[in-house]
Amino acid sequence: MPKKTAGRKKIDIEKIENHERLQVAFSKRRLGVFTKANEIGTRCGAQTAVVVYSPAGKAYSYGHPNVETVLDRYLNNAPAPDDDAPTALEAYRNATIQELNQQYNDLRDQLEAEVIRGKMLKANKEVAAFQAWLNRPLESFSLRDLAIMQKAMQHLKSNVNEKLKELAGSSSSFVVSNLGESVDDPSIPDIQ
Repeated sequence: MPKKTAGRKKIDIEKIENHERLQVAFSKRRLGVFTKANEIGTRCGAQTAVVVYSPAGKAYSYGHPNVETVLDRYLNNAPAPDDDAPTALEAYRNATIQELNQQYNDLRDQLEAEVIRGKMLKANKEVAAFQAWLNRPLESFSLRDLAIMQKAMQHLKSNVNEKLKELAGSSSSFVVSNLGESVDDPSIPDIQ
């Protein structure tokens, strides 16, 4: 199967005459040079500075840790800074990261509080709707509504009895009768 593309070819190093192709080539190669400067600075710990002027005369620069520091060191023939001492840029970055982390944590806490608040509001709304439903006069209910209410009350009664039996096992103040399913405690009204 023949190749669909020409692949990499050796190109002659000469000035590009076409203005549009020149601009595209300059942008790509400028980014390539800056990428290489970043790699050597990051991987080798070297201080790098690259200044490039476009054919239109616009200056582009990249430096690791920054252009000014590297150029000042070069122009003043200054010794290399102590690698153990954090630079002003590193201190600024660390402070910014710490501040952003604090903002993130604060926003996360606010979100969690709002989620809990939303759940509580939803539960309160459901309870209020149920209470309003229970406070309606029995005459206003349909046969279907009364059947639903009866089933809900039986389920509630079953849950209450299970909880009472559970509590009776851990406390002697409650006595649960299996037959009548009532509690012998004068302070608790008997609801039948």
